[in-house]
Amino acid sequence: MSGIRGYVPETEVPTLFAGLALLKYSGRDLLKNLVLQSKKQLEETLAEITSGLDVSLLSSFTSEFKSIVDEIPDATYRSLLTAANNLQANDLMKVATTYGIWHGGKDFFITVPTEISKLLVGLADVQLGDSLLDPTAGVGGVLVEALHYQPGLIVGQELNVTVAQIGYLTLLVNGANKEQLKFYADDVLLHPHYLDKFGKFDKIVQVVPFGFRLSSSLDNDEYGRFPFGPLSKMAGTLAYISNAISSLKPTGGKAVVLVSAGDLYRGGSEARIRKNILAYDLIETVISLPANMFYSTGIETAIIVLNNDKPSQSEMQVQFIKVNDEMTRSTRTNKQLKAEALEQILELYHSKKEVPGLAANIPVSEIKNGDLSVESYIKQVEFTVNGEEIHVNYKKLQSLDTLTLGRVAEIGRGYNFSSKDESDTGEYQVIRITDLTETGIDYTKLISVNPRQVDLSSYLVQKGDILLSVRGNTNKVELIEEGHDKLLVHANLVSLRVRAGYDEHFLKLYLESSLGQILLATLARGTTVKQISIQDLRILPVPNLSLARQQEIVANYQRKMLQVEQRLAAIRREERDIQHGFYDATGMGEAFEIEEG
Repeated sequence: MSGIRGYVPETEVPTLFAGLALLKYSGRDLLKNLVLQSKKQLEETLAEITSGLDVSLLSSFTSEFKSIVDEIPDATYRSLLTAANNLQANDLMKVATTYGIWHGGKDFFITVPTEISKLLVGLADVQLGDSLLDPTAGVGGVLVEALHYQPGLIVGQELNVTVAQIGYLTLLVNGANKEQLKFYADDVLLHPHYLDKFGKFDKIVQVVPFGFRLSSSLDNDEYGRFPFGPLSKMAGTLAYISNAISSLKPTGGKAVVLVSAGDLYRGGSEARIRKNILAYDLIETVISLPANMFYSTGIETAIIVLNNDKPSQSEMQVQFIKVNDEMTRSTRTNKQLKAEALEQILELYHSKKEVPGLAANIPVSEIKNGDLSVESYIKQVEFTVNGEEIHVNYKKLQSLDTLTLGRVAEIGRGYNFSSKDESDTGEYQVIRITDLTETGIDYTKLISVNPRQVDLSSYLVQKGDILLSVRGNTNKVELIEEGHDKLLVHANLVSLRVRAGYDEHFLKLYLESSLGQILLATLARGTTVKQISIQDLRILPVPNLSLARQQEIVANYQRKMLQVEQRLAAIRREERDIQHGFYDATGMGEAFEIEEG
């Protein structure tokens, strides 16, 4: 690579090596024979080869390759051909795709790790002779994995022309039959080129672009691919899912789609679309993956298996599988799924076996608001809190006499102010998450603001309110012990104003205890930053005890903790006296004057 640096822009390296890979693929000695010939001969040879392939897709490829080669000095060019001749065609394609991943810009960002590709193809159950589609094929990594199962037709579509060309050539040099391979370069949501020529497919595998937003309306799609409800700009992933469903054969069709975890539970119009898809009983399985499974992003992801011919035992229910960190191994760049974990996931998928903390089958009737988040149905059961290993029995928890947090406290949102609101002479003060310390609220560092919003009554907090962090660090709990006028809390916090019949000191102790911390942890969601919704917070279980009993528990706790602190203080004094005794025993203590603190 160092030899061509300065002559070939980084963004053009993938095209250069893809062309070399195609030449190597087309004849064992072709590159060797071209070393001593002119660049023109190489370009004519490549043009002849591409004329027998997908002409429409590769129409610009030869000219782009020519312009790249023409900029390389002759000696460097011949050294490059010699080096390329010593590699296999698929190795040259790996150079093209790998370089594209790290240097090709945002269009190359999504590359699918091999283990994930194997899982997607395994879940799709690709069979000999199947027609197979990847509507967002990228550089073809998932489809390459499917070649092992000998599908009868492979179709890919990709928005970026260069990426589509490399994806097509990647499949070709890895053994795809050119007569059974077709790639398109266009926006699949606006122009699904494959539908007119190939119709519906047996299997679909797809990795949806992360964070994708719709830029065009899909309301009047000529193919009727979006029947599950109006699509907002934020609903890009659901547009791809709807497209996948609409591209499947009516019987026996299965689509496996990898998405961002946030796409499973966002509310509003997205929730309505998920509910409509559930109503048609098209979702067979949802599998959550840990964060950092991809090279280009650390977000949590998930796999949705869509099946219009679900097994009878799976009708009107959804299988949820949780892949945990123990099922992966860490590398320098990402986490990788262990081989035995891949087999375990596929076995669970096919058997529909339920395993606590790992797999569960949930009736569609119990899935509320279209929530497909795996964590809503498979709870973590083992926790380490304050150095203790704690196992949670959720069935036992549900049988206990509890109330919901929403019944015992009014939950108030924090105020989302901007830097423009800050003022040294501001009328209001704001408590931020950083102001919640181990010793209480640090009132000396509160910022002052002059909010533009007129009515702030719903954001004001007062003495006796409990503050709880709900975004980022979701385990901070503090009680406002002092009375303050015009005191607000930041949007990363919520306030809990305890209703009559419940004690704020008891509730604070409960929420900051290991038990409360575990329950709060089970509510936290998010792909990059964990957060707890007020809707989920309202249903957090709290003990159903009389006010007198709560106050008794608090008094006993505080008395015993004071006794412990007194004993610890005595032990610390004893420890200090032992240390001082050592100083004196050395005979040097009188030279050092110790100030008592």
